[in-house]
Amino acid sequence: MDKSLYLVESPFQLLGALESIYFHKTENYGLVVRLSTKENTKQLRKMIEDLEVKTSKIIFISAYGDNQTFKKIADFKFLLWLFLNKNKYTKYFLGDYHSRYLTLLRKVCLKNKKVIYLDDGASTIRANNSFSADRFFDWFTIYDLMALPEQSIIQHDFSYIRSKIKQKVLDNSTKTVILGDKFYEVGLLSKQDSYKVLEKLMDRLQGEEVIYMAHRGESAEKLEYIREKYNIDVVKNDFPIELYGLYADKLPKSVVSFFSTALYSLQKIYPEIEVKLYRIDTTMFTSHIETYNEAYRTYEPYMEIVDLT
Repeated sequence: MDKSLYLVESPFQLLGALESIYFHKTENYGLVVRLSTKENTKQLRKMIEDLEVKTSKIIFISAYGDNQTFKKIADFKFLLWLFLNKNKYTKYFLGDYHSRYLTLLRKVCLKNKKVIYLDDGASTIRANNSFSADRFFDWFTIYDLMALPEQSIIQHDFSYIRSKIKQKVLDNSTKTVILGDKFYEVGLLSKQDSYKVLEKLMDRLQGEEVIYMAHRGESAEKLEYIREKYNIDVVKNDFPIELYGLYADKLPKSVVSFFSTALYSLQKIYPEIEVKLYRIDTTMFTSHIETYNEAYRTYEPYMEIVDLT
């Protein structure tokens, strides 16, 4: 009998795992949740509780906090457990192709095992574009990817989450939500350029009732700047935006962003919401310029993209 093990490190990866379990009607599975940061841990635990995920199926790796030795011990203990138990499972669903830890687990413990990757945002596109006929992995994904010969790609449409949302009756509001980003925090944009592109966006949204929904990786300094300069509500949710309909009574009229996988996923879950991607001049980025150009090109058939010049 098939038995699957899911290994995830972020809220979006957990969504993908739950969608796969629902899609495949999987009963015989295990779920490994690696808790690596304070914000991730908060959202992951809330999702598990609110979506009533069976805790008896879950193994937590507590790899967060300031104690680096403690984190390394937690990671090593699970690696050893997986190495000793790897033959108990027939399929392994990994949450992020670019994760160093999950890559280590795959190389040390999962040689010659069936490995399928889940999404962790638009990095799925970059990863699949790097594959060749001689070296590739299968996907369970929201993206319409071109499959290589013998590669299996299963595309899902958030059926699990939509089944949860259907249990509620939601009204529409007149508000526009800006999805925050951490371009400045991770060094892709300077602080000055980050503030400059936001100012251009706010000029485009003049006259609209705007809410700024912070990315969990954004700095407190930046969020305070936005709140004071534009006199708008800045919200930090403890759940991913894809689950907005589970907690809100009203859906926003529109959702905009400079770049966010959530725009793509929100269309699948809430087709009544208008989404719009405002394209930054990628020459402003300090790195990954072609990656973002490729991602913008990928999204063009699926949503309105406006050049922010």
